[in-house]
Amino acid sequence: MLKRLHVSRSWFVSIQRELAALEVSVQTLAARPLLAVALSLIALVNQLLPAVAFWLYAGELSVVINPWDIAMITFIATLAATIPISVAGWGVREGALVFLFGLYGIRSEVAFAISVLYGVSLTLMSVPGLLLIIQQGMRPPAASKTNIT
Repeated sequence: MLKRLHVSRSWFVSIQRELAALEVSVQTLAARPLLAVALSLIALVNQLLPAVAFWLYAGELSVVINPWDIAMITFIATLAATIPISVAGWGVREGALVFLFGLYGIRSEVAFAISVLYGVSLTLMSVPGLLLIIQQGMRPPAASKTNIT
Protein backbone atom coordinates (compact mmCIF):
# COMPACT_ATOMS: atom_id res chain seq x y z
CA MET A 1 0.00 0.00 0.00
CA LEU A 2 2.86 2.38 0.71
CA LYS A 3 4.29 1.66 -2.72
CA ARG A 4 1.02 2.60 -4.39
CA LEU A 5 0.86 5.81 -2.35
CA HIS A 6 4.42 6.67 -3.41
CA VAL A 7 3.57 6.18 -7.08
CA SER A 8 0.50 8.38 -6.73
CA ARG A 9 2.51 11.07 -5.00
CA SER A 10 5.20 10.95 -7.68
CA TRP A 11 2.53 11.37 -10.34
CA PHE A 12 1.05 14.30 -8.42
CA VAL A 13 4.44 16.00 -8.09
CA SER A 14 5.10 15.68 -11.82
CA ILE A 15 1.72 17.29 -12.56
CA GLN A 16 2.57 20.12 -10.17
CA ARG A 17 5.85 20.70 -12.02
CA GLU A 18 4.10 20.79 -15.37
CA LEU A 19 1.50 23.24 -14.07
CA ALA A 20 4.25 25.46 -12.67
CA ALA A 21 5.98 25.45 -16.07
CA LEU A 22 2.66 26.31 -17.74
CA GLU A 23 2.23 29.21 -15.33
CA VAL A 24 5.65 30.59 -16.31
CA SER A 25 4.71 30.33 -20.00
CA VAL A 26 1.37 32.06 -19.44
CA GLN A 27 3.06 34.83 -17.45
CA THR A 28 5.60 35.30 -20.25
CA LEU A 29 2.83 35.66 -22.82
CA ALA A 30 0.81 37.97 -20.56
CA ALA A 31 3.84 40.22 -20.17
CA ARG A 32 4.33 40.33 -23.95
CA PRO A 33 0.95 40.77 -25.66
CA LEU A 34 2.49 41.24 -29.12
CA LEU A 35 4.24 37.89 -28.73
CA ALA A 36 0.93 36.30 -27.71
CA VAL A 37 -0.80 37.73 -30.79
CA ALA A 38 2.04 36.59 -33.07
CA LEU A 39 1.98 33.08 -31.62
CA SER A 40 -1.81 32.95 -31.94
CA LEU A 41 -1.60 33.93 -35.61
CA ILE A 42 1.07 31.30 -36.24
CA ALA A 43 -1.10 28.69 -34.52
CA LEU A 44 -4.10 29.73 -36.63
CA VAL A 45 -2.10 29.41 -39.85
CA ASN A 46 -0.80 26.04 -38.66
CA GLN A 47 -4.37 24.82 -38.19
CA LEU A 48 -5.50 26.17 -41.57
CA LEU A 49 -2.69 24.59 -43.62
CA PRO A 50 -4.24 21.08 -43.65
CA ALA A 51 -7.57 22.61 -44.70
CA VAL A 52 -5.86 24.40 -47.59
CA ALA A 53 -4.17 21.13 -48.59
CA PHE A 54 -7.49 19.24 -48.56
CA TRP A 55 -9.11 22.07 -50.54
CA LEU A 56 -6.34 21.96 -53.16
CA TYR A 57 -6.47 18.17 -53.45
CA ALA A 58 -10.27 18.26 -53.68
CA GLY A 59 -10.09 20.91 -56.39
CA GLU A 60 -7.63 18.82 -58.40
CA LEU A 61 -10.08 15.91 -58.22
CA SER A 62 -12.96 18.16 -59.39
CA VAL A 63 -14.67 18.24 -56.00
CA VAL A 64 -16.45 21.55 -55.46
CA ILE A 65 -17.21 22.23 -51.80
CA ASN A 66 -17.41 25.48 -49.87
CA PRO A 67 -13.97 26.21 -48.31
CA TRP A 68 -15.58 26.57 -44.86
CA ASP A 69 -17.09 23.11 -45.20
CA ILE A 70 -13.69 21.74 -46.24
CA ALA A 71 -12.21 23.39 -43.15
CA MET A 72 -14.77 21.74 -40.88
CA ILE A 73 -14.24 18.36 -42.56
CA THR A 74 -10.49 18.79 -42.15
CA PHE A 75 -10.67 19.71 -38.48
CA ILE A 76 -12.93 16.76 -37.65
CA ALA A 77 -10.84 14.29 -39.68
CA THR A 78 -7.60 15.59 -38.17
CA LEU A 79 -9.03 15.24 -34.69
CA ALA A 80 -10.17 11.68 -35.48
CA ALA A 81 -6.71 10.85 -36.85
CA THR A 82 -5.13 11.76 -33.50
CA ILE A 83 -6.92 8.91 -31.75
CA PRO A 84 -4.04 6.56 -30.90
CA ILE A 85 -5.39 3.42 -32.56
CA SER A 86 -3.38 3.52 -35.78
CA VAL A 87 0.02 4.48 -37.14
CA ALA A 88 0.09 8.21 -37.88
CA GLY A 89 -3.69 8.28 -38.27
CA TRP A 90 -3.68 6.07 -41.37
CA GLY A 91 -7.01 4.34 -41.73
CA VAL A 92 -8.83 6.48 -39.21
CA ARG A 93 -8.32 9.62 -41.30
CA GLU A 94 -9.45 7.82 -44.46
CA GLY A 95 -12.57 6.47 -42.78
CA ALA A 96 -13.44 9.86 -41.34
CA LEU A 97 -12.94 11.62 -44.67
CA VAL A 98 -14.94 9.05 -46.64
CA PHE A 99 -17.79 9.48 -44.16
CA LEU A 100 -17.59 13.29 -43.96
CA PHE A 101 -17.22 13.87 -47.70
CA GLY A 102 -20.03 11.35 -48.20
CA LEU A 103 -22.32 13.71 -46.30
CA TYR A 104 -21.75 16.15 -49.17
CA GLY A 105 -22.44 13.56 -51.84
CA ILE A 106 -18.78 12.98 -52.74
CA ARG A 107 -18.01 9.45 -53.92
CA SER A 108 -16.05 7.35 -51.43
CA GLU A 109 -13.16 6.61 -53.82
CA VAL A 110 -12.63 10.35 -54.40
CA ALA A 111 -12.66 11.07 -50.66
CA PHE A 112 -10.27 8.17 -50.12
CA ALA A 113 -7.94 9.53 -52.82
CA ILE A 114 -7.92 12.97 -51.19
CA SER A 115 -7.00 11.41 -47.86
CA VAL A 116 -4.25 9.23 -49.32
CA LEU A 117 -2.78 12.20 -51.21
CA TYR A 118 -2.73 14.17 -47.97
CA GLY A 119 -1.18 11.28 -46.02
CA VAL A 120 1.51 10.74 -48.65
CA SER A 121 2.33 14.45 -48.66
CA LEU A 122 2.75 14.37 -44.87
CA THR A 123 5.02 11.36 -45.19
CA LEU A 124 7.11 13.01 -47.90
CA MET A 125 7.44 16.18 -45.82
CA SER A 126 9.03 14.15 -43.03
CA VAL A 127 11.78 12.74 -45.28
CA PRO A 128 14.24 15.62 -44.59
CA GLY A 129 13.95 14.91 -40.87
CA LEU A 130 14.55 11.22 -41.49
CA LEU A 131 17.62 12.01 -43.56
CA LEU A 132 18.93 14.22 -40.76
CA ILE A 133 18.41 11.44 -38.23
CA ILE A 134 20.17 8.96 -40.48
CA GLN A 135 23.06 11.35 -41.05
CA GLN A 136 23.54 12.31 -37.39
CA GLY A 137 22.46 9.06 -35.82
CA MET A 138 19.96 8.68 -33.03
CA ARG A 139 21.89 10.80 -30.55
CA PRO A 140 19.71 12.90 -28.26
CA PRO A 141 20.22 16.65 -28.63
CA ALA A 142 22.58 18.34 -26.21
CA ALA A 143 20.85 19.74 -23.15
CA SER A 144 20.45 23.48 -23.28
CA LYS A 145 19.45 25.90 -20.59
CA THR A 146 16.67 28.26 -21.46
CA ASN A 147 16.26 31.49 -19.60
CA ILE A 148 12.75 32.88 -19.65
CA THR A 149 12.63 36.51 -18.67
